[in-house]
Amino acid sequence: MTFDPTKPVQTRDGRKARIICTDANNHQPIVALITEQDGHEYTRDYTKDGFYFMCSEQSSSDLINIPERRIMWTNVYTLYADSNYPTREEADKHAGANRIGVLKITYENDEKGIRLVDHEYEKLK
Repeated sequence: MTFDPTKPVQTRDGRKARIICTDANNHQPIVALITEQDGHEYTRDYTKDGFYFMCSEQSSSDLINIPERRIMWTNVYTLYADSNYPTREEADKHAGANRIGVLKITYENDEKGIRLVDHEYEKLK
């Protein structure tokens, strides 16, 4: 995934981060406050792509976008499940008469790909 400094960020190792500016006049134009384990915030400079090191070598201190959590809904039938819908209302609208349940899937999309966070199945018949 491409780094986007306009979206919420954290360090690669999960520390809280806040971008203060993206236009500092040097080779690392992003200035961010990083919350360390002691609770104090410290400034760090980053490249435009969120790298802590200017050579773009990965570091636990790099900035990454916080994975966005999303939900999709799927109608379930005896032998199959159909398309994914963005809301329960959309799933209900497209449900066939022989639907036996509906599946709510929560997932995150981050730099490693799509990761299942949770799922809930509601039996209807």
